[in-house]
Amino acid sequence: MNAPRPSASSGFQPASDFAFCLIPMLDALGWRGAHQQLSEALPYQPDAMGYADFMNVMANLKFEGRSEKTRLSDLDPRLLPCLFIPEHPDRHTLVLLKSGSRELLVFDGGTGVFAQVERSPMPGEAVFFRAIRKERNSPLNQQEHWFRQVLNRFRHLLILAFLVSFILSLLAMVAPAFVMTIYDQVLSARSESTLLGFVAGALGFFALDGAFRFLRSWLLGFVSVRMSHIVGTEILRRILFLPPAFTESASLGAQVSRIRDFETIRDFIAGQAIISLFDLPFILTLYLGLLLISPALAFAPLGGVLLLALAGLTLLPVVQRHNADASEAVSKRKQFLVELLTNMRAIHYTGSSRHWLKRYEELSSEASTATFRAGFTSSLVGVVSQTVVTLTGVFTMTLGVLIVMDGALSVGGLMAAMMLVWRILAPMRPAFDVLTQLGKVQKSLRQVDRLMNLRMERAMEASLTLSHAMRGTISLSQVSLRYSAEAYPALLGVGFDLAHGETLLIVGHDGAGKSTILKLLLGMYQPQAGRVVIDHQNVRQFDPVLLRRTLGYSPQNHILFYGTIAQNLRFSHPSASMEEMERAARQADLLEEIEQFPEQFETRIGDHNITRLSASFKRRLSLARAFLRRTPVLLLDEPDRGLNTTELEHLRQILEGIKGESTLILVSGHPLLAPLADKILWLENGRVRAFGPKDRVWPDYTQFMNH
Repeated sequence: MNAPRPSASSGFQPASDFAFCLIPMLDALGWRGAHQQLSEALPYQPDAMGYADFMNVMANLKFEGRSEKTRLSDLDPRLLPCLFIPEHPDRHTLVLLKSGSRELLVFDGGTGVFAQVERSPMPGEAVFFRAIRKERNSPLNQQEHWFRQVLNRFRHLLILAFLVSFILSLLAMVAPAFVMTIYDQVLSARSESTLLGFVAGALGFFALDGAFRFLRSWLLGFVSVRMSHIVGTEILRRILFLPPAFTESASLGAQVSRIRDFETIRDFIAGQAIISLFDLPFILTLYLGLLLISPALAFAPLGGVLLLALAGLTLLPVVQRHNADASEAVSKRKQFLVELLTNMRAIHYTGSSRHWLKRYEELSSEASTATFRAGFTSSLVGVVSQTVVTLTGVFTMTLGVLIVMDGALSVGGLMAAMMLVWRILAPMRPAFDVLTQLGKVQKSLRQVDRLMNLRMERAMEASLTLSHAMRGTISLSQVSLRYSAEAYPALLGVGFDLAHGETLLIVGHDGAGKSTILKLLLGMYQPQAGRVVIDHQNVRQFDPVLLRRTLGYSPQNHILFYGTIAQNLRFSHPSASMEEMERAARQADLLEEIEQFPEQFETRIGDHNITRLSASFKRRLSLARAFLRRTPVLLLDEPDRGLNTTELEHLRQILEGIKGESTLILVSGHPLLAPLADKILWLENGRVRAFGPKDRVWPDYTQFMNH
């Protein structure tokens, strides 16, 4: 029996055991989602899916997995279905569906067929899945103290690392005790057998110390890597699901800086600073050992700690201020560089290279000066802490020699005491340095927590289809919008009505608010006044992401992404088949040009290759993306831009064929597209100058433009 294959429209062609097992596993679990949802859950290169990719896809589809080592013969039939990964690498991955008395019904990921297999004692790993139904745990919900919640996920590992640090503090007293015993007992007894016994015991303790240090490093390293992945991914996820109004108003450089905020946290967790913080509480254990050897000597390191604390209170505000200044200056320089690289071609066109170079020199000078101040004060902190530690050690040694000369302490005791003193003071300097980083880390933590507490545009658990089939009737009633409190109104009292299948042409000067109307229909902005209604339902009541998936849209500025032509097209319709992509490309008069490429739809564009494509090609690819899905409403923002007369005539013919099937809204003043319009909306400074049938508005508009 053949496997249920993923639809050809999904663009998913399995090429591995795990990829073949995905659809049967989902079918056995009763998943009834849409192709769109499956396409979005797949990894970037889904065909050669591995174990980690499989688990991530299941998690994206709201299934959590639990794995255990077992044998086929030992599996409980009540736990099926499950994924079974044989221990032997030559065996195929299986989806176990039903269990009989002697045989199992399975799907073989290697052959792609269903089969009956014997309940043999074959060892392997079974992965059991269950649906996640607690939507309140969604990562896209508003979450206060988000970073604290992430840390709480690793509390067991962190507690274990804390306990290991305590054990290491106890083992740290073995070496001083060994030295004291050698000096005070073994040398006086001149017993080689005793010496060998002590050495063997000490070597065992040192091996144990090394093993525990390795364990702690592994625990903290694992937590660091996992948190780096979680924080980085969630920050990007949040930014992607923020309402466009939050991100469009910020510069590209500022958004890059926002994403890089978590690097400060990651570097802090991954560095030696965190180990010093784990060691710090157990200085008391070492201090108690020092008190047992010589109470008089214990006052010396205590004085050193107090001096370090006093120096920290004095220097810390200065260091934090200089670090903040340096961080701000470096951030401005990075934002400028992002802006410069983004607009490199325009800089060459305008011949303004010297002006940009001068701006960079000023910003670089400010950043270098601020960085020097921050580095100097940090170095000063290091010098002060090192000096205090060294002086404390010298003072302790001097005091210890005097105590030995008085006969109150043995030479072995002095050696052991000095070893403990250095161990006590060793974490103090790194801990002192940690204090200088706390301000930056706390700032990054606050920024991350603020980002995680912002309201998202949608929840990932939302249904991927609208509650009803959209027809495409549109109505705007007294709509007004400002992009910011300080800006002039982009729209003021705008209103019009469109029936299903009608075509509206929006005309007006640059900045009149034409593109803003399309953005309101897409739910990218919410008007401060008035109502935007589609199918007699306020746009506010739609899930904005689902609304954009339902409407077809070609933006004013063609936006292409790094990847193949097929991947760029599928951004608007992830489950599109090759036939659908060819149809859309043909409608955009692009198919013949794509077929001339050696790899056709698999031709990679983006990065430096994107500059080699003509503006006409980019515009037609953007139009093809809008044509790919048959939509009830099609929004085209200046579709004539970059097209020659022949291409524009072809576009007019295609739109003529679509006219009546979908509601069309065109932002264009080109005479070739005017005959398509049933109604024309003429905007001027965000207000409606005229609205009505084409025969009444178009003559007035052309007469105005000719004058």
